[in-house]
Amino acid sequence: MKKSGFFILLLLVICAVVFPISAAAKEAPPALVDVPNALSSDEYMELSEKLEGLRNAYGIDVAFILCDEIIAEDAQAEADNIYDSYEYGVGASRDGILYFLCNSTNEYAFSTCGRAIEIFNDDGLEYIDNAMLPYLKKGDYYQAVSVYADKCEELINMAENGQPYKKKINILYVIAGIILIPLALALAFMTRKLSKMNTAVMQAGAAQYMKSGSMNMNNSRDIFLYSTVSKREKPKSNSTTHTSSSGTTHGGRSGSF
Repeated sequence: MKKSGFFILLLLVICAVVFPISAAAKEAPPALVDVPNALSSDEYMELSEKLEGLRNAYGIDVAFILCDEIIAEDAQAEADNIYDSYEYGVGASRDGILYFLCNSTNEYAFSTCGRAIEIFNDDGLEYIDNAMLPYLKKGDYYQAVSVYADKCEELINMAENGQPYKKKINILYVIAGIILIPLALALAFMTRKLSKMNTAVMQAGAAQYMKSGSMNMNNSRDIFLYSTVSKREKPKSNSTTHTSSSGTTHGGRSGSF
């Protein structure tokens, strides 16, 4: 019995040592990568915790990759390759968003995957992009990453409440377009018509416009002038997608500054 108890204790010790090593090998990739060391140690730790907190809270990877070169053909392909190669994304559908920035060329790209494609739709990516750019142009990477994390969380919460981000349309521009464009077209049409009527001479009758024998009616038919058509709007995705070199479907947006 003593030997049996010893072997059980030994097995538990081995499991305690081996299992954490296996778990560590399967840890998620880093949420923040700073190759050129543009951030201080304190800034890096603070922002890493902020991004990792989003992953833990919402089950979606939110990553920021700062590098000093682009290996792929462009920033979009680089962002997709990093996402796929380092296995970013949570769950079977690999839900997540990754922002790649090359600080030597100022080229950047978003890469989204899984349900994050709809959470961070085209309008949403533009919204995050516009919020980050002022800080990126100044080289303030700390504020850029912080704003990125905040805006990502904002869009995740909106999607979870059933209202994914959608660009706001200025109603004044819409009203002006509805009123002014038809008026301009009507004015141009009437001006053209009136210019062709300058040589018109009033006639006593219309006989001269009638071709002889043209009013002989040999047959008749029914013509339906109106019909009722019911249409149902097909749900449309507000996310543009593409396929990466590994065959994975991604959403995204790229640019430079």
